[in-house]
Amino acid sequence: MERTASAGSSSGLEDISETWIDDLDCGGLLSRVLYLAGKPSWPAIALTCRHWRDLLFSEPQLWSTVRIETVQLDFLSRPRKEAWFRHKRALLQRMVPLITALAVHDRTGMLRSGAHGTAGAWGLPDLLGMLCPAVVADVELEVHPSPPVEALQALPRLAAGLTALNLDAQQLPPEAAAVLPQLSGLCSLRLAAQHLPEGGLPAILQLSLLSRLELESSFLPLPPMAPLTALRRLKQLWLVDDSERQDALLLPAPADFGAQGGLDSLAVYTRQTWQVADTTAGFLFLHCTAPDPDQPGQASPTAAASRCGKASLTLHGHSRQDARLDSLAALLEALLPASSAAPVALRVLHIGGFSRLSAEEVEGCPGLAAVQHLGLVRCGTGSTLEEGLLQAAEAALAALLTQMPTLQQLDLSGWPGSSLPSCVADCGAGLTQLVLAESGLTELPCSACPPGLVELDLHRCQTMTFTEADAEKLLDSCPRLRKVQLEGTMAAGGDVAALLAAALERRRTVEGQAA
Repeated sequence: MERTASAGSSSGLEDISETWIDDLDCGGLLSRVLYLAGKPSWPAIALTCRHWRDLLFSEPQLWSTVRIETVQLDFLSRPRKEAWFRHKRALLQRMVPLITALAVHDRTGMLRSGAHGTAGAWGLPDLLGMLCPAVVADVELEVHPSPPVEALQALPRLAAGLTALNLDAQQLPPEAAAVLPQLSGLCSLRLAAQHLPEGGLPAILQLSLLSRLELESSFLPLPPMAPLTALRRLKQLWLVDDSERQDALLLPAPADFGAQGGLDSLAVYTRQTWQVADTTAGFLFLHCTAPDPDQPGQASPTAAASRCGKASLTLHGHSRQDARLDSLAALLEALLPASSAAPVALRVLHIGGFSRLSAEEVEGCPGLAAVQHLGLVRCGTGSTLEEGLLQAAEAALAALLTQMPTLQQLDLSGWPGSSLPSCVADCGAGLTQLVLAESGLTELPCSACPPGLVELDLHRCQTMTFTEADAEKLLDSCPRLRKVQLEGTMAAGGDVAALLAAALERRRTVEGQAA
């Protein structure tokens, strides 16, 4: 290729210089372009020329995170396995100065012994020993059935830069607890096994910089979590207890964690129940955010809470059958106490998982006035619609909506009724998004839709059909409507959905021209 077009060029583009791709080799631009070509192109790029190969192998974004998966090795012969290990070792030795994160997924135990042939044999301890202590910040080891003790003992060598550690195994040996206090720079830690290693909780308490902690136990129960309040920087706590525990998992109130403001995020998954303050429940997710300086009038933190379970919330000491309304109020007070030094405004409340509510449970519930997003997903039903449950769910929904004057989004996915409850229409112009996905509706909710609705989700409402007249009625009753999702919902006449989509597109076009 000539760098300048010939003077006699028929295109008339005389004296216009052509740029060669190698001219981009300035400030790492060419290596970035080669990286953006994508993984399928990298082998061809490496074989194009030595210069391009060197550039590709020096691109930090390509090699900063390295993942090693051994699952595919089960299908290889022993010579091919040995070749695979030799290749990986040579590649890692070359890339060590660039590796900041390492993830090893070895569910077959191939990296435990390192017996993969005499040429380039290595195991997990050898692999960790190759890493640069000043560079590596994140290590994830998913090694089953158990990581070798030598691999765990190799971790303290990386302590200078290591800020995140993820250990996932069927069994974590006691040596894991002995190693943790030596990793004093950890800010994020995840331990997942059949049970926590012996001495695990006291070892975790020595990690003073820890801000995120995930503990998962699949066989033995998790211990009481009250000692974790000593971690003054802890802001995110994720607990999974899949054991057949006989008692509730004891939790402190989220406000009791940390030096200021308590936890930002709390997630609890358990087969049985967990207990915070005097409230016992199933699955919970709580997420708090700091005040947004761009939101005028928002001087306090905000929170989103999600509670799912096949049983109602219950007060400690009450049977599940006797649980009544005050349980939801008790839960919210335990999670977001109004008496705390920095009160948190609840913005999002999600209740689902076949939970059953009654109006008494939610009437007079404090802390709901600031809720902007309410989700009642499959509440009031099981696999079949039992008598009285629909009426109770409608009454509970009405009681909730009357306490949420600023509600903007309402999610009623899986609603069992054939029509939309009339209380939804009373939300007024503030409600802009309504989700009725996978519900039992048999008719298009026109008159019951709030007039300020902007988005309506009706996808997979398999019992609902509607006509062109229904679509026109919906458009008339909701002048601000701009988006309707109908995937998986039957329309009476193949053109109805297309006509509705065209009408909404015209609305958006007119609105855009006016703006």
